[in-house]
Amino acid sequence: MNIEEIKQFLAENKDDEEVKMFVGELSAVSADKVKGFLETEEGKKVLQPRLDQHFTKGLETWKADDLEKIVEEEVSEPL
Repeated sequence: MNIEEIKQFLAENKDDEEVKMFVGELSAVSADKVKGFLETEEGKKVLQPRLDQHFTKGLETWKADDLEKIVEEEVSEPL
């Protein structure tokens, strides 16, 4: 059986419960699949903006909570 015959079989039997379950298993998301995808260039393009967003939020929180105190301590120290 070649790939075209398999595709035809799946299309012809798309309403069969066993076929639905089989196709669902093939397309199921797993940690390994996600990790593999994230290591590709396309995955990095998806992940990087999210990482940047979280880093930026963390940096802004640090600035709001801690930066001013650090600057004041440094400025108030005698030379």
